[in-house]
Amino acid sequence: MATQRWIKVGGALATGTVGLLAQTVVSQGSDPITIARAGAGVAFGRSLEAASLNPALLTTLQDAASAHLALGRDSQGAFSTLQGNQHKSYSDDRNRFVLGGGASWTINPRLRLGVIVDQPFRRQVELKRDSDARFLGDRLSIAGRRVEAQLGWSPEGRPELSFGAGLGFTRVELEMGSTLRAAVPLNPTQASSPSNPVTDVTEFQLREKGSKIVPAYTLGARWALSTRWTLGASYESGVKTSIISEASTHGSLTVYDYDGYSLPVVGAADRANALMGSSQVQQGSGDLKLPSRLTFGVRQRVNQLFTWEADVRLTFGGTSLPTFASLQTPSGTVSAPSQMAEGGSNKALFILGEVAMTKSWTLRGGLALESSSLDASKGNPLLATGAQSTFSGGAGYKIWGGELSLGYQYHYLRQQDRQDLAGSWGALGFRSSNALVRYEGVGHLLSLGFRRSF
Repeated sequence: MATQRWIKVGGALATGTVGLLAQTVVSQGSDPITIARAGAGVAFGRSLEAASLNPALLTTLQDAASAHLALGRDSQGAFSTLQGNQHKSYSDDRNRFVLGGGASWTINPRLRLGVIVDQPFRRQVELKRDSDARFLGDRLSIAGRRVEAQLGWSPEGRPELSFGAGLGFTRVELEMGSTLRAAVPLNPTQASSPSNPVTDVTEFQLREKGSKIVPAYTLGARWALSTRWTLGASYESGVKTSIISEASTHGSLTVYDYDGYSLPVVGAADRANALMGSSQVQQGSGDLKLPSRLTFGVRQRVNQLFTWEADVRLTFGGTSLPTFASLQTPSGTVSAPSQMAEGGSNKALFILGEVAMTKSWTLRGGLALESSSLDASKGNPLLATGAQSTFSGGAGYKIWGGELSLGYQYHYLRQQDRQDLAGSWGALGFRSSNALVRYEGVGHLLSLGFRRSF
């Protein structure tokens, strides 16, 4: 089945029929060089940026000290299409600032110290109120910012071998939300009953958020088989923490008649406001889990001009989110019809090529293919968990005593179809329409950085 999945991804790319969707939660690199290499580089020696993937590569650096800084933008978006009438809804909250950086210092010929700043987890998308999928979650924002001190070491007399370790912390921020509807009785401050019948339905949004600082660590190893061939491996820790600390209503109310479609009668808006005033938001429960990563790579320096590398990445632990917030009304609890499905483990292949065009110019390019971490029947526009592909490119130019680099990535994911995302929500609750909903999108990642040796 895994082989068939990869064949389908490759075939879709070849024929141009693949759908577009923004990248998944896991991110490979926050600097332009790693971005231009499509996230590969776990065996790429003499690269300060690659040391953020594998600290064992620190011992391959030839300078006494070096540093780099990168600034960029991550743009993610999604849109869904109700196949019955081809109604399309586009997402908001697409752009995020991306920061990457690092430095290293030689302690002795066999020991080198480093520090990195990057963002290993990123995801942001918000559905509009016209989206047919909004009742099953309408907002997700995950940001993981990591600071880590690293150490690379080579055994005495064995410069072809090196080992590395990094220890630091990741600040994780989460915001998620859903669109709900509540039945509004004639007297909204009291529970509905035969003597207090439901007259209207009000639509509202709930938001919950939180942040946590969690430990982060990286382990790495490198083995130079010859002057041309190098093997590398690294392990990067994941995240598991309780994080939700605040929940509240968001935006304005929309009021409908009993059926959930028709215009309400006079006074419905006042009853809806009174209902919300008599209700209490309850935050969701459960941990935020983000996957750990194990990567193996092989690099070959073909000649003085061209170098390539292929990496295989395995993720463990999957991705899961806390439950959505709910509203405790006088008539009972109103909650989302379903919760976000958990993403499982997956595999990814990364390939890079780097060409030294002249003494000043270096061109870079890469390709990544990632298998699905969740069955298509359980996915949704908020959490991109399908098989995806990445194309990347960039260039470096030696200037001002260092190198100025630009990196760009374009992310694809096959279009996903589900029949339980759309539905109607009236006074009797949510009912799936079983209408086919297709969600698609596009993701861009652009970064500009400068590196210099001292």
